[in-house]
Amino acid sequence: MTYDEVVLPIIVLMSMATLIATPIVIRRTMAGLGRAAAQAEGIDIDRRGARLPLQGVPSEVVPLVSAVNDALRRLDEGYERHKRFLVDAAHELRTPIAILQTRLESIPLGPHAPRVLEDVARLSTLADQLLDLQRVNQGGDGLADVDIVAMAAKVAADLAPLAIAANYELSFESAAEHVYVHGDQGALERALTNLVQNAIEYGGRQGLIAVRVDRPARISVTDDGPGILPPHRERVFEPFYRLNGRNRGAGLGLNLVQEIVRRHDGVVTIREAVSGGACIEMTLRPTGI
Repeated sequence: MTYDEVVLPIIVLMSMATLIATPIVIRRTMAGLGRAAAQAEGIDIDRRGARLPLQGVPSEVVPLVSAVNDALRRLDEGYERHKRFLVDAAHELRTPIAILQTRLESIPLGPHAPRVLEDVARLSTLADQLLDLQRVNQGGDGLADVDIVAMAAKVAADLAPLAIAANYELSFESAAEHVYVHGDQGALERALTNLVQNAIEYGGRQGLIAVRVDRPARISVTDDGPGILPPHRERVFEPFYRLNGRNRGAGLGLNLVQEIVRRHDGVVTIREAVSGGACIEMTLRPTGI
């Protein structure tokens, strides 16, 4: 038997083994990296504390994955500092605003009194919105069945004096005696309050602001103002976005509404009212669905 007859079969066998084994080894080696990549795709700003797994990652890539985890940790710490600052600032603002409002109510302001008091109320609303955004981001623990008919009636009654002082009529009606959703009543009240206050601010200072509840679980707020043109109907939900010329608000109200409704598995839509004004609807998931 010649040398070639002995060596060549061995070389062929080793080559075949290499061709078969190499992809298997590479797949097993890279499986851990694939899991880390899949987890990286799932990282979301609303779910902090995410870290990439080191188990099964090739040793050559471990320093990179560790560096990414350190960066994520620093981002989490920065976000927490930012959140604490907003909460502390909002709390600090509320006390002087409340004192200012009390003092203004006790002195004669002449014909400008309604607008001055409304401006102070807007400052108070801004501080509350900053706190509300942090509460929403933390999620709600006190979920229960909420009668949105009773809730909407309460919000309409609470805001009626403010609407009347701004030269509006305010109405409330419901297509059903009771409509229930499962959620956070306080958050839903804040969302509806923001919609009514938005209508007071941008409704043209005349006409009717109508709050209505319909089945299966929809709350709408309609005004007789200039409305919101289609190109702006998505952008008004962005934080701090304001329509041209509408520069009195902070641009947080509708963003807060969208966040609250989204966390209740609902949607917020804007359409044109029959009068040409804006109709903003919160469509929620009724209890039992």
